[in-house]
Amino acid sequence: MTREALTLIITALGGALGALVLRSLVKLIGAVISRHTPLAIYECANTEQSGIGALRHSWGHEITDPESKSGRAWEHNSISISRPGERVTREHTIFGPYLNDFGKPGFYRVSFRLCGKGFPEIEESIIALDVVQARFGTEQTLRLLGQRIIRKKELSGKYQKFNIVCHAPGTGVYEYRCAVIPKGTDVGKCVIRFDRIIVYAHPQIWEAL
Repeated sequence: MTREALTLIITALGGALGALVLRSLVKLIGAVISRHTPLAIYECANTEQSGIGALRHSWGHEITDPESKSGRAWEHNSISISRPGERVTREHTIFGPYLNDFGKPGFYRVSFRLCGKGFPEIEESIIALDVVQARFGTEQTLRLLGQRIIRKKELSGKYQKFNIVCHAPGTGVYEYRCAVIPKGTDVGKCVIRFDRIIVYAHPQIWEAL
């Protein structure tokens, strides 16, 4: 093999390798951007909205809160929300929106922004967060895609984001649920406030390599 031929082969291999590296870099940048670009944002204090596409409530009331993103928040307490003609289990303080924010199979991240004040630093569970796949009005087909249990010691007194990363099939509709433990009771001198639920794509980094 001549020196010229060897040089051509090395140049071709280098060009191919460079193209692969550039392609992976572009995909990696796209994955990082996707992870930080919301697909949907739901305000927990949305009492002016109702029906499909809105979060619903079983316990608590809306309050003004300058620490929340919108200036409003949903505060949990023992006030029961009545919805005549609608079957309500009252298991969750917040639930809904019964939409498909995903659209295709993949990994997604659902971020719950909430605040807990006055809790002791102990291991006891206080909040359960769920991401569920469902069909309209058919509880038998509920499929739990991810869950996050929050313990009292994790609540700092300020708003925090608690994430659930899950793989969604992309079909059907989805529900994001917040339940306070014990269900439907006041938390005494402590405060639990829900600000918003944000949905992101969460592509796996290895897919870009």
